[in-house]
Amino acid sequence: MMHNCEDYQKFFERCPVGLYKTQQKDGLFVEINPFGAKLLGYDSPDDVIGKVYSTEHYDKASRENLLDALHTKGSISDFEIELYQSGGKVIWVSATAMNGDEFIIGSLTDITKRKAMEDEIKTLKVSQMSVLKQISQDVRKRCEALDKAI
Repeated sequence: MMHNCEDYQKFFERCPVGLYKTQQKDGLFVEINPFGAKLLGYDSPDDVIGKVYSTEHYDKASRENLLDALHTKGSISDFEIELYQSGGKVIWVSATAMNGDEFIIGSLTDITKRKAMEDEIKTLKVSQMSVLKQISQDVRKRCEALDKAI
């Protein structure tokens, strides 16, 4: 099956994950698809390409960790990053990227809902452990009281 540039352009523009290409030296977006622009809080790729740096959307430590992993492994997958959208809203994304000579090419998937559910599960587990600990202490006290009574 033959594919042409138009087919790939349609794929890039319609893909339901954020696809991007940034300059490795400074993080300037060179390419981004519409979904990626929306993830970052912009209306369109035109608002991002050549104007926005990836470093504006996450902290310096996260960038250093990402670059270290890319330099060490050449690529990353499922690299979770907390991003700041252009309006200030915080979201979580899973990043997959490849290290090129001058560019980083990758994808971003919004995992905000999953992270919220994971946090809720952790909270519930802590709550359950607290209840179980309380029940255990109550049972122990009643057993001790019974032993004294006997």
